Amino acid sequence: MEKIKQGYEFKFTKEQSLKIVNKFKNKYDNIAKELTAYNQRLLDYMLEKGIVSKEVYEVIIEANKDYVPFARVIDSKGSKISDAVTNPLKKMKKGKASDKKIIDPIETMYNNTVHFIALAERNAAFVKFIEMVESNAKDFPEIFKAKKKVKSIKVTKAELENVVTDISKISEKAAEGFTIFRRNGHIISESEIGFMRNGKFEIWEVGTELAKTFKKFDSFHAGLITKIMSQPAKLLRAGSTLAPEFMVRNITKDSLTAAIFSRANTIPILAQFRGLFHMIMGKRFGGEMYQKWIKSGGLQSMVTSMDRTYFAKNVKQELLGSKPYNMLKSPLEMLRILSEGFETVTRLGEFSTVYRKAKKAGLSEKDAIERAGFEGRDVTIDFKKSGSQIQAWNMVSAFFNARLQGYAKIFDGFKNRPIQTTAKISAYIVAPSILLWIKNHDDPRYQELPRWQKDLFWVFITGDGTVEDGNYTVWRIPKPFELGLIFGRGTELLLDYMYSKNPGKIDDFIKEMAISNLQNLMPIPTGAVPFIEQKFNTSLFTGRPIIERNQEGLLPEYQWTEYTSETSKLLGRGLRFILGDQTSWSSPSRIDAVISNWTGTLGQHLINAADKALIASGVVPDPIKPADTLADMPIIKAFIIRNPSGGSEHIEDFYKNYLPIKKRLDSIDRLTDPDEVLRQINILVNDIGVEHTILVGMADALSQQRKFISLVTQSEFYNPDEKRQMIDDTYRMMIMIAKQANELIAK
Repeated sequence: MEKIKQGYEFKFTKEQSLKIVNKFKNKYDNIAKELTAYNQRLLDYMLEKGIVSKEVYEVIIEANKDYVPFARVIDSKGSKISDAVTNPLKKMKKGKASDKKIIDPIETMYNNTVHFIALAERNAAFVKFIEMVESNAKDFPEIFKAKKKVKSIKVTKAELENVVTDISKISEKAAEGFTIFRRNGHIISESEIGFMRNGKFEIWEVGTELAKTFKKFDSFHAGLITKIMSQPAKLLRAGSTLAPEFMVRNITKDSLTAAIFSRANTIPILAQFRGLFHMIMGKRFGGEMYQKWIKSGGLQSMVTSMDRTYFAKNVKQELLGSKPYNMLKSPLEMLRILSEGFETVTRLGEFSTVYRKAKKAGLSEKDAIERAGFEGRDVTIDFKKSGSQIQAWNMVSAFFNARLQGYAKIFDGFKNRPIQTTAKISAYIVAPSILLWIKNHDDPRYQELPRWQKDLFWVFITGDGTVEDGNYTVWRIPKPFELGLIFGRGTELLLDYMYSKNPGKIDDFIKEMAISNLQNLMPIPTGAVPFIEQKFNTSLFTGRPIIERNQEGLLPEYQWTEYTSETSKLLGRGLRFILGDQTSWSSPSRIDAVISNWTGTLGQHLINAADKALIASGVVPDPIKPADTLADMPIIKAFIIRNPSGGSEHIEDFYKNYLPIKKRLDSIDRLTDPDEVLRQINILVNDIGVEHTILVGMADALSQQRKFISLVTQSEFYNPDEKRQMIDDTYRMMIMIAKQANELIAK
C-alpha cells in the first residue's frame, strides 16, 4: 500500500490490499511491525559499518516505513538461497507491473541478512586496514588511494520525489549520498580493492597479493577437481572433530593452550567453568554475555565452522515448513552443536574476562565486544583465520591450517610476550612432563607402551600389577599438539638422554619431529594419504605398519587382525571377487585404514554399527571376539591406553633394528654362485656381525606368536574372556622377547 501510494504498479490494487490488511490486522499487525524493525536493524548495521551514509540512511527509512522486499524470480528454476543479490540496495522501477513471480519476502529477508552482514563485515575489514595504513603511512609506501576510474551520476531531489512521500524532509546533502557509480572503461584491477567509507566509494592500490587475499578471503570458489579432492578432507574433519572422544580430549587441550596464549592470563579449568556458566545462562535464561559473544562473531572460529555454512540452508524448510526443534533431529547436526559447546566454553571464558577488563578500561560497548571477541577467537586456534591460498590448501588437506596456526601462535608468543610465554609453558607443559618422567621413566610398564602414545599424551599408571600379570590401568591425558610435542615430549626425551647417556632416543625424536613438521608444512591431500600409506605400508600418524609384517605375503583378503571390522572383511572378499588377486585393496586391514584416514573416529563408530547390523541380519557369522576392555568403551577410551599391544615401543624398536639385518641376510641367500662366497662372508662378518644372526630366531618367534593370536581370534572353542587372556599373555611374551633382543643389540 505504501508503494502504491508512491506511484508504483502491482498486479493487485489498493482496495484489494486494504481488504487483506483489515482482515488480518489483528493477527499480523504486531508481526509486521517486528519485521519492519528487524529490517531497519539490518540497515542500521550497514550504517554502522559505513556502507551507507547517515543522509542516505534517513532517505531509505523515510521511503520504506512499511518495508517489504519485492525481489523477483529471474529464471524459471525459482529462487535459491544461493541466489543472493550482488548489490545490497536495489531501486524499484515504475511502469507496468512485472509478470515475474515475487520471491517469498521472508526468504528475501533471510538472503538480505546473509548478504548485508557479509558485505558489511568485509567492508569493515577493508576500512580498518586502510585506517591502519593511513596512521602509519611511512611504513606502507606501496599502498595509496587510487584515482577514480568510475563515472558518478548523482540523483537529484526531483528524482527522489518518485520514492519519498514528503520531499521537504530530505536535506541537500542526501543527494550526494545517492550517487550511482558506473564503469567508465575501467574496472578495479587485480592490485586494487574497493570499499565504502562513510557512504562514499573508495579505491585503493594495495598490491596484487594483498588484493587477492582480501577479495577471496571467504569466497574461494574451487573447480570441480578441487571440490572432489576436498571431500575426503571434509569427511575427516567431521569424523574426527564430531566424535565424542575428540570433544572430551579437546577441551583439556584447549584449556592449557588458552592458559598459555591468553593475554588476559586466564587460569585453566576456572576459565572453562566461567564459560560454561555464561553459555548455560545465555541459552536457557537469556544471559547477556553469551549473546555478546555471538554478536562478536565468535561462533565462526570453531573447528566445525570450517565445513559448516551457518546461513545457507533452505529457508522454506528451516523457517516455514518445519518446527524449530526438528532441526535437531539430524544426528550430525546434534554432534556439531555438542562439539561447538565443548569449544565454546574455553573461548567464552576468555571473552567474558577480556570484556569486563575492556569495560573497566573505559572502552565503549561496541569496542569492548569487538576486542573481547577477537581475544576469544584467538585464544586457541581461530579456524576461520586464513588467507586465500591457505584456505584453498585447507580444502584438500584436513588440518593444514590448524597445524600452521599452531606453530604460528608459538612463534607469536615468544616474539611478543617472551617472558610470559616461557613462564606459562614451563608451568603448564614442562613441569608436568618432568614430574611424570620422574615417576615413569624407570617403570617397565611405561617403557613398553607405544612411542606415539608417549609423544601425544601424559601417562598415568594406576594399580600395583606388574608387566607379567597386567593388573594395572594406563591412563592418558592429551598434550596440546605442537606445544606438547616440542616442550612436553621434548623435555621427557632430553631427560632420557641425560639419564641414560643414550642419544638414540632423542635422535629418533628429532627425526620424527622433522618428518612430522614436513608433513604439516608441506600439506598432503587427505585423499592421497591411503595411497602413500599403501606404498610404504606405514601409518603416517602412528608409524606402525598397516599390514602386519607376518601377513605381507598372504592373499590380501586374509590380511586382518583381531581388531579388524567384519564390514572390511566382507568388503575385502567382495573386492577380491570383482578385481581378482592382483589388487592389494581387498585387504581388510587396508580398508579399515582407508576408512580411518577419511572418516576418523566417527567413521570407526559407524563401522562398528555396520558390523552389528551385518551380524544381526545374518550376512556374516557372529564372531566370538576377545572381551572388551576399558580401551574399547566409547568416550572412556579417549583416556585409556590399550595395553599390552603389538604396537609396544620394544617391538617397534626390534623391527627397526632387525629389518636392515633381514635385508642383508636375504641378500646373502640370493648370492648363490660359488664365486660369491667371499661377498656372502663379507656381508655376514663385516656388514651385519655374526652375533646379530640370533635376531633371526627372535623375529621368527614373534611371527609365530602373531599367527597364534590370529588363530585364537578365529577360534570358536574359547569364550571372549579366555580369548582376551590368551591374546594379552601372547602380547606380553612378544614384548619380553623384543625387549631381550634390543638389550642384546645394545650390548
